[in-house]
Amino acid sequence: MKSKIIILYGVIISLSLGVASVSSAATILTDNFNSYNDGSFHGQGGWVSNPAYIIGFISPKEGAKALRSFNFNTPAAAYKSGALLNDGQITAYVRRFDANQPGIFSFILREGNVPKIEVRGNFGANRKFQYVDGSVGSYINFGPVFGHEDWYAIQIQWRSSDHFARYNIDGGSWTDWTPSIAPWVSGLDTVRLEGANAIAWDAIQENLIDAKTPVLIVPGLMGTEMKDGDELLWANIPKMFIDPSDNFLDSLAFNSDITPSSSSLRLAEVIRKKPLSDYTDGLINEFVAGGYIENQNLFTFPYDWRYGVSGKYSDKKTNSDLLGEKIQEILAQTGSDKVDVIAHSQGGLVVKKYVMDHPANHSIGKAVFVGVPNTGAVKAVKVLLLGDSFDISFAGFGLSEAEIKKISENLPAAYDLLPSQQYYDSKGSFIKVVQRDGFTATQEDLTYQDFESYIADDHNLNAMALAGAKSLHDANFDNFDMRTAGVDVYAINGCNIGTLDKITESRQSTPLGNVTTGYQMITFNDGDETVPIESSANLPVDQSHVFYSLKVRHSNLLSANGTRQQIVNLVSGSNLGVGGNIITQDSSRCGLNGKVIYKHSPIDILAVDENGNHSGIADDGAMVNEIPGAGVEIFGEEAYLYLPTDEGQVYDVNIQGTGAGTYTIGSQNIVDGEVTSAEIFSNLPVTEDLTGMVNLGGGQTTLTVQENSESAPQTILPSAVLVGDAVEDVVPPVSVATLSGIMGQEGFYRSDVSVEINATDENSGVLALHYKIDGGAWQSAAAVAAALTVTTEGEHIITFFATDNAGNNEQEQTLDFVIDKTAPEAVIEFDPVAKDLKFSSPEPSVVVTDNNNVITLADQAGNVTELKLKSNNGKGFMRAEIISLNYNGVPADINKNTMMFVWSFDKQDNLKQFIQQVISKKDYMITTVFDGKTTKVIGKDSSGRIYETFSGLKMIKISINKGDFGWSY
Repeated sequence: MKSKIIILYGVIISLSLGVASVSSAATILTDNFNSYNDGSFHGQGGWVSNPAYIIGFISPKEGAKALRSFNFNTPAAAYKSGALLNDGQITAYVRRFDANQPGIFSFILREGNVPKIEVRGNFGANRKFQYVDGSVGSYINFGPVFGHEDWYAIQIQWRSSDHFARYNIDGGSWTDWTPSIAPWVSGLDTVRLEGANAIAWDAIQENLIDAKTPVLIVPGLMGTEMKDGDELLWANIPKMFIDPSDNFLDSLAFNSDITPSSSSLRLAEVIRKKPLSDYTDGLINEFVAGGYIENQNLFTFPYDWRYGVSGKYSDKKTNSDLLGEKIQEILAQTGSDKVDVIAHSQGGLVVKKYVMDHPANHSIGKAVFVGVPNTGAVKAVKVLLLGDSFDISFAGFGLSEAEIKKISENLPAAYDLLPSQQYYDSKGSFIKVVQRDGFTATQEDLTYQDFESYIADDHNLNAMALAGAKSLHDANFDNFDMRTAGVDVYAINGCNIGTLDKITESRQSTPLGNVTTGYQMITFNDGDETVPIESSANLPVDQSHVFYSLKVRHSNLLSANGTRQQIVNLVSGSNLGVGGNIITQDSSRCGLNGKVIYKHSPIDILAVDENGNHSGIADDGAMVNEIPGAGVEIFGEEAYLYLPTDEGQVYDVNIQGTGAGTYTIGSQNIVDGEVTSAEIFSNLPVTEDLTGMVNLGGGQTTLTVQENSESAPQTILPSAVLVGDAVEDVVPPVSVATLSGIMGQEGFYRSDVSVEINATDENSGVLALHYKIDGGAWQSAAAVAAALTVTTEGEHIITFFATDNAGNNEQEQTLDFVIDKTAPEAVIEFDPVAKDLKFSSPEPSVVVTDNNNVITLADQAGNVTELKLKSNNGKGFMRAEIISLNYNGVPADINKNTMMFVWSFDKQDNLKQFIQQVISKKDYMITTVFDGKTTKVIGKDSSGRIYETFSGLKMIKISINKGDFGWSY
């Protein structure tokens, strides 16, 4: 059949108050007029008609005969009753066969003799088709102009739930559902044909005007709802906002042996709408508007996305196997011999694997791949390392990145989406590791083999899942050409959005052997925010079948305005408008041109475009990305924001302090996906009160900041402007500090200490040295060297680091040293056991050397105190007194200070007599006398006269302090 108007009536189930009422008829009636005799139509096949209607004498739409009316001015009518239908659909063909006649018609569906639905054509000046809108009681234009000679197919669908109907011509877009002329009581049962001035009819039938190939939508990762019993688990958005940890999602996780941790989960439906985005709903509605009917010729494939492509269920089946079963079910239901498939993201890999495994009997006609990561995506690396919120965030709540990291650790899907060897061969390394050991740093772009070790060993992730993904993504799979299996392949690739391209991981080894890991620089390239263009475009396909969706995010690709119409056009052959600024076949319109703003904490960045869209970190701490083409990535406390400027966009880029310390901002210029230059603002002071803006216009980027609401705004110029290889510098500079002075033991000086700090950087060059003394304020020197002198005695800590022009900060280093310019003091007391004087120092770590009458005390700084004694040894007694005292070779004045010890022992070697005397130039004198039984203390000091008697031996200690003598018990 080629161009008749068909009225199609189909079986529709009406649910009312829980009771299903199903008509047993397929349509009110069908008639192709082929079995009738030429001549009068009246009475044939049960029709009642005006004499103007005759059979034959005109070329039919299909078969041998058609019905025509040839009367003038007054419409001729024919009608026939059939099955009574409360809900239905009917199709009929109509034609104007005389160019000299206006040719008008009405096609009316009645309940008994009462008209309920009407379509007419060629009435009025515009010569279009019209239907009756019962809400206004007038005719509404739709469809094309009712031209001459062509057959036109009219379709009408009606429903009993609200007594509405909808209409289309030649399988075009359906009108909205609108009220019928009047509600029906039991249903519609009569067809009435009216025509004047050369109208022909043919093929009133049940079938649609074309035999639509069934369509199957295969969603991507996280595109199917999951339930735990009857409770929605994924994606339960309200619960995500209630439970900040999202621990209720734990049952989505797999065990380390790649088996589900919970056996109670079950599949629900393919997600129609995701938070803040339309996933499949818009696409499904577009197909329905084009005449497709859900679960009749439009299907979805819900599947457990956690298994990905490589994962196997307990019965050893894969998602590709289940896809094959779904296709067979559709073929059995529809009677079709093939299915057209629309596959999004991971769903495309499932489809490709199915076709690869069944090259001769896959039963797929067309395959439209939409945003498919054919060779993986760097985003999957981030998900495994840190998790991701997938833009489900609002007011500081939403999907927990930590929970997603935990869930993804053992999911085959997470590993199936990692970049493959083919991606590496095409794009190059996508992981850089900067290793900082002590105060040196090295960098390495990982090979693919290094990357496998990086995942399995360095980060202790699932080696079994990684091996499964590697087995999947061999060269045969990544380069498989589905066209060789007879599939008509199409690709819609997203581009013009900043998409994660490369991750730089920094590792710092501690003296104890531990390693701390951070992320200091990531880069963007072209893609759909999730899938790089290098991956989605790695699909063998005719270039005429490749389309590019501009500035449409990955999760919106199926239903976005432009892409959904293009998908329907490709599948159904329709000609819906798509908009040249939305989707194109010109690959040169892809690419990145704009700015990348990145920050090192503690600040937040939020960009606002001219339409009020936001991208960055909102006031509530949530990540937001509304600006068309923008890309936002958060790595711990690091944030990276790509802003397109390819259409002259202007942004307000706001900054807000979130803590105390310093921050660094970089502004990179991106031309055709390459960083051509960068402006760096390094180590600026910040508090929570800081506000400001990044000024991107006018050539050079500047900052305008206010320390608080009371302070005046300041304009800050870049600390460095980088070009060439310097913009890729991720290795910090190296600085070395040297100390000079009169040194004693290691770390001790007995003089002023000069500190000289020198820094080197082999990439972007040294910007500045930063140092502080003993925890004081930071000082900076915009040079490769800095010198300072420390003069005060005591323990000192010099903390320092260097910054290069790229904004890389060296790890802070410290130098500890002690300045001690003062020789140690001595304490002298009698040792009755040793029967001699004992010398010590109140200071720690002083070495005392007693060489007869010369006593030296040396501290760690090398300061030396020397005491010389005069002693007389008689029979049974000893006398000792100080005759000189030197500090570091400088004599002290002890002329008015006297110290004397006299002692004697009896024949039994018991202490018989002991006298101590100390006279100070500070005008005090103390004498102690021990007679073998008691000790008397006589003298005076600042407290007055002293006269005390103690039982037994009472000794005093004599202390020296800068040449003066003191005493104590």
